[in-house]
Amino acid sequence: MNLLEQAYKNLYRGAQPNLEFFLEYSGHFREYGGAIKLYTYKRKLACKVSSKWKGVADSIQIGFLQLLIAKVNRTKTQTMEMELYHNFIHNLSKHAVKSYFEPVLSEAFDEVNTVFFDKILDKPNLHYRNSKNPLGAYEYATDTISISRILLQDKELLKYVLYHEMLHKKHGYKQQGTRQCSHSAAFRADEKKFPNWQILEKKLAVLVRTALLK
Repeated sequence: MNLLEQAYKNLYRGAQPNLEFFLEYSGHFREYGGAIKLYTYKRKLACKVSSKWKGVADSIQIGFLQLLIAKVNRTKTQTMEMELYHNFIHNLSKHAVKSYFEPVLSEAFDEVNTVFFDKILDKPNLHYRNSKNPLGAYEYATDTISISRILLQDKELLKYVLYHEMLHKKHGYKQQGTRQCSHSAAFRADEKKFPNWQILEKKLAVLVRTALLK
């Protein structure tokens, strides 16, 4: 029995499904990602997960696989293994290696950290991203903020998007069933503390539209 089959049976309390289970570790995923697909007509459940999962405790891997299974089957059940997985992901950022800081982003981070966070946030890895939408992202597992290069043309917009991603680092996330909730009421309240945020949101929308037309 592979871990995917075990995860399925634990999730559905010993159910004996008429399915074949295929689990593959792959180097094509960033960090601790994965993907799952149910082939109904073939009675096959296939899952690929990051090679990073090799060596992680089976119970934590099972929790991640259960989340993937629950999503594809639209199941709302919570399990002990899922809780272990969430604790694992939450703690990863505390131990992530901080080794890369783009100079412009580093300077902007220090400024935003001073003005809005009283310098309490530890500096994460700071990278550029080539995507035009989304303009920024925070990755919990590696404690990394990435910011779109198109924001280099407007420092105020860059700091606003950076502030948004820093709020993700500050607030973390909560799991609601199989859904990750990253924008809590407290997060939204903090987001509106940035001066002229409504005007900046409109400017961002125009910037993205213009960039996507190029």
